[in-house]
Amino acid sequence: MDLNTYWETTPKKFEKFVNVYIKKEEERAREMDLNNFNLGKYMAFAVNDPKKYPKKPFLWEEKEESRIMTGEEMDKMMRRNNLILGGTVKWQTQ
Repeated sequence: MDLNTYWETTPKKFEKFVNVYIKKEEERAREMDLNNFNLGKYMAFAVNDPKKYPKKPFLWEEKEESRIMTGEEMDKMMRRNNLILGGTVKWQTQ
């Protein structure tokens, strides 16, 4: 918040800024707590049983390699999504 906005803001509106700041700080504290917890796990493995130390981080997610879809795969995907969203499909026989 810049200085002009600070002096022009009413106390009621300023309270909203304070509440948002408090929520952001709480979220940041939760994130730090999770990081510290995971660090403790790593340290416990390293000190107590180094052979079982994880090769990847606990929260590691394998990313699927992107690939190009064929026309048939795209057609199937569009039909499936259409049905999920409540649409109808006119089936064509080839």
